[in-house]
Amino acid sequence: MNLNYIREFLVLADVLNYSRASFQLGVSQPVLSRHIQELERHFGVILLARSTRGISLTPAGRELVRSGGVVSSAYDQMMTRMQIAEQEYLGYVHVGVIPSVMLSAASKATASAREHFSHIIIKLHDMAPALQLKAIDNRQIDIALPGQVPGHLLAAYNTTVLAEIPLMAVMSEHHRFSKRAELDLAELSREEFVILYEKTFPGRFSYVKSACNSVGFEPRCTDHVDGLSAMLNAVSTGRWVALLPALAQDIAHAGVVFCRLKQEDLKVKSYALTRLDENREIVASFIQELKKASMEVYAKYNAWWT
Repeated sequence: MNLNYIREFLVLADVLNYSRASFQLGVSQPVLSRHIQELERHFGVILLARSTRGISLTPAGRELVRSGGVVSSAYDQMMTRMQIAEQEYLGYVHVGVIPSVMLSAASKATASAREHFSHIIIKLHDMAPALQLKAIDNRQIDIALPGQVPGHLLAAYNTTVLAEIPLMAVMSEHHRFSKRAELDLAELSREEFVILYEKTFPGRFSYVKSACNSVGFEPRCTDHVDGLSAMLNAVSTGRWVALLPALAQDIAHAGVVFCRLKQEDLKVKSYALTRLDENREIVASFIQELKKASMEVYAKYNAWWT
């Protein structure tokens, strides 16, 4: 018996229309009809009552809907567990990274993991934060490194703080404050801010808003972009300013200046996330390597304030 035939039957049982079911499944009506007939022969029952008014489920058909759904779900769970077991056996750990800002720490951790745990194979995947969250939920990656994470999402994952990184003001090299070694954030209260799209970089607006609110003003966010390079390009035009973690200055871009803030307590947390059911030792080991590497790579940014 082909499990796919049962899944096709479940779709047909839901819509009770061969044409619609065929369209949803991407198979022709004759093929779908033949598969249903093979199911009936296999089980020795009639699953569908056919009449001039259409089709309806027989008692056996209703039972297959109930039991078939359980079987299909159990099969999917079994396949997922087998894939996880295979990944653990092979020692693969899939990690989502923002290449422009997290790659240096992730690469350092990968090199260290190879040295200390020869059975671990780290696979880095370049992904924007929102895609990382989707990928980890879909079990496409094991660890997400999205940087900042909105507070309301933290409870959905196992979380490890990799580093706390100071915020810096970013402005055009021609801005009136561009020659300043240090800046009070309140001095930017009349400026226009460019921020990252929330749908792509969840949580970024909240730390900009929170930082500005802490010194008594509401940021005027008049431009939104979908990446760090686009943000720096907008800043270089001279119209907008931005707030970014200090590590973002490692992204090469002409015409912009990063200025230290007087408010040294304004920092953002960079997180590593795993699923709540993740308990593999190799994943925990790599996160420890990530934390160690992040503290080493990003220590210089905190050192500026000491």
